[in-house]
Formats: sequence, C-alpha cells, structure tokens
Amino acid sequence: MGAPQYEQAGADVAGSGTINTIPRWTGVTTLGDSVMVQSGTGIGINVTPAQTFHAYFASGNNGIRIESGTNTASDYAVLRFTQGGGEKAVLYTNLTQTVLKASAGSLDLWGSGEKGIRVDGSTGNVGIGTASPGAVLHTLASASEAGIFASANANSWIVLRRSTSTVLGYIGTGGLAAGGAASDLTFRSESGGLLFATGGDTERARIDTSGNIVCNTAAIATNATNGFLYVPSCAGTPTGTPTTYTGRVPIVVDTTNNKLYFYSGGAWRDAGP
Repeated sequence: MGAPQYEQAGADVAGSGTINTIPRWTGVTTLGDSVMVQSGTGIGINVTPAQTFHAYFASGNNGIRIESGTNTASDYAVLRFTQGGGEKAVLYTNLTQTVLKASAGSLDLWGSGEKGIRVDGSTGNVGIGTASPGAVLHTLASASEAGIFASANANSWIVLRRSTSTVLGYIGTGGLAAGGAASDLTFRSESGGLLFATGGDTERARIDTSGNIVCNTAAIATNATNGFLYVPSCAGTPTGTPTTYTGRVPIVVDTTNNKLYFYSGGAWRDAGP
C-alpha cells in the first residue's frame, strides 16, 4: 500500500480527483494516533479493523447511529443485510414501530449455545427451544418447566380468544367472585360450557352454563365397563365432619356395609334402603 499518508477532509488524493470527506490514515496496519484506519482487512474507528467495519469505544455512551432526518411514520431509519446482491434481512424503525425482518428464510434470536427463539419464515410460527415450530407458539424444553407465566397482580390469567375481540376463556389464578384465591388454579369459560375431552376430541364431561356437571355424553349399556361416575368410598359408616360448602353436600360409599351415605343436617344419612 506504500508509505502511510494522512488524507485531509476534502483533499484531492494524488491528483486522482477523488475527494475524501473523512480524515484518515491509509497504508497502515496499526492504529497509531489516527481516528480512522484503512487496511487490507477493512475500516476501523479507533481500532485496527478485524472485520470489514470495526468500531471501538473505550467507555461512555458510544455506538453507531443510523438516523432518519424527520419524525414521521413514513420515514424510516434502515439497516439492510444483503448477500450475493439479494436482501436477507432488514432492521428498521419509524415513528410507531421497530422491526427486525428476515427477507428470506427464518428469523432466529440466539442466546448462548445457539439456542433461543425462531420465527419460521414459511408459516410465521414461533418456536422457543425448537427450530421446527409446529404451532403458532411451540415451546420445547429439556427442563421440567416448559414455560412460566407470572404476573405481579393477584389475578393472573392466560386469555384464550377466537379473534382479537371475542374472549372464550381464561386459565389463571383467583379472580372468581365466589371466593377464588391467588393460590387457586382457575379454568373459566366466558360464555359457553367448559368441556373435558380425552383420547383426542372425544368429550367425556362438561360443566354447562347453568352449573350442571354432566358425565359422559349418552346412556351406557347395562353391561358397560366404562363411562361411570366414580365417588370416594370408606370401609364402614362415615363419622367425620366434612368441610362445609354452603348449599352442597358430600357423598361416600360404605364398601363394608354396601351403603351410600350423604351428609346433611349435621350428620351422615343412610341413603337406604
């Protein structure tokens, strides 16, 4: 590259007609006292460049700034990443939003060990801990806790919506006027019934909007081996005083004497005969 030369801002370099707008040292491979260094590796600001563009700041509120001159929604400050002449990703911000967008493929946010969040480029699905998200939100964890949802409020809810305006239900803690506590886990349907299904999409039980608890979906045969309502049993006549829930009574089966008991009026009653 020849001997080092200090090029002044606006100077004509060796009669070439090229005007430099930034003073710099050229033909050097070490920083010396310059602000900008150009070498075969790249351009460095306050540092010998280790890549095409390398800026170093020893301390303070320093960095690289990309700025739009006006503050309107139609003006953007943009950083583009291209490869082979094609745009691969873009980072831009305007008055209302900041967007990091992959122009092709997926968008990955990595933590240590190249693990993190992926936005799938073909489906828009978001994967946390997985590179192949199979749903709108897909989490995969090797630890026992696949996810944590927490709120500083005593009533903490995950809200399920059919659309942006129609709330179907909630899963959360507390919040029920009938006495839900912050330690209670609550499943709440906003307008319809609360259904319980197993074996795929097969309904097994429901709580309807009138408060009825319905077991199964139809009558069962006299020789059926499944589809029953199971209640607790005890070996002998029950004697304990159950916890009170106003307007509701417990039942139990005495398997020693083959009797059904319910608690009412301060005592266990034999349902007969």
